[in-house]
Amino acid sequence: MNKLEHYNYLQDNKGGTIKNGKIVEYKEGYQVATQDSEEIEFDTIGRLLLYVDICELDNFGAWYDRGSWWLDLSSLHIQSKRKALQVARKENQKAIYDWKNKKAIFLRRGEKNAKV
Repeated sequence: MNKLEHYNYLQDNKGGTIKNGKIVEYKEGYQVATQDSEEIEFDTIGRLLLYVDICELDNFGAWYDRGSWWLDLSSLHIQSKRKALQVARKENQKAIYDWKNKKAIFLRRGEKNAKV
């Protein structure tokens, strides 16, 4: 995958998961950021991908929400919604991603971010 393909995919889908430099799409389950994952806020997808390029990141998740692009540096794919929500609460995350319905499920607590 090249940078233009990542840009187009993320832009068209309002986010996605990149693993070993390749776009990953699961048919079901949930994506959950881990506690050691840093959530970074960007004002444009271009800046997010520039950061990814400068840092030479091959594994990351990105999504668009409420006028900002978000980057997660580490996440897990979990089949059970209940387990995914438990892990997200434990890891103090603000949302999980539902692959089947292609949408974020927000938790009530846990705001941690840094704006770039």
